[in-house]
Amino acid sequence: MLVLVALVATIPLVIWAPKEWFWELGYVENLQLAVLYGASLLSIYWYFTDNNGINRPVWAISAWFFMLAGSREISWGRVFLATAYDENGPVPPDMSTLWFGPYIYGVVGISVVIMLWLIIKYHHRVWSFVKAIVKDREGRAYCFTAIALMVLSELVFDRNVIAVIEPIHDRIEEMIELIAYMLFLLVLLRGRRIERDI
Repeated sequence: MLVLVALVATIPLVIWAPKEWFWELGYVENLQLAVLYGASLLSIYWYFTDNNGINRPVWAISAWFFMLAGSREISWGRVFLATAYDENGPVPPDMSTLWFGPYIYGVVGISVVIMLWLIIKYHHRVWSFVKAIVKDREGRAYCFTAIALMVLSELVFDRNVIAVIEPIHDRIEEMIELIAYMLFLLVLLRGRRIERDI
């Protein structure tokens, strides 16, 4: 029901909100960043306050995941260096023109490797957490809906495959991503709530 309400609420925003709201570092993307980085900080907090320490690997992986997702949303920092604008908003400079450009993919690669290493090393704890989410009706609904929305955003709206909505496809994409990120945060919160049972 919560997801349905959120999806319906996006319709007037997508149609009537100013286009600037959907630009890079516009209101919608800033909300996305607040959710993603907030989830990362929350995971870090839980990592250091987990009294029994049993789920610390899960919170570490979660912190890495949301931090990477947030950094990807801001094009690894390029959006802050935009010097030009077009009809779609700020135009970030090409990564190859930035002093930190050559290092970005290496840093991202190392971060992914660390995250995968944590998943492999603590696979029993991670798997227990995932199973608990899947068995929980609320957690399962949040998780699968978030994944479905991200797939829909990537394969349909990001590629603009529906011609009739071409003028607002980018707006729909941004709103769907925002809802998906919020659902992933709810998965995290739900997992925290049921962690004593896993």
